[in-house]
Amino acid sequence: MLRRQMLKKLALEDGAVTQDDLKVAFRAQAKLLHPDTNVSAAAAATTEAARASTFADLRQAYEALMA
Repeated sequence: MLRRQMLKKLALEDGAVTQDDLKVAFRAQAKLLHPDTNVSAAAAATTEAARASTFADLRQAYEALMA
């Protein structure tokens, strides 16, 4: 996964991004996408497996960028 794609998953712009920026962005996106806590109407329309996959992609991007 390219850095730009990873940043996009975290809803960040490409450029100078600090680890604090990554942490804040990851937590904000995790609150929205986590399969256990996301119970909105939009989330109900998707399968639990799809939500878990999306969250896993988000986590993978975060871990790669923090390394």
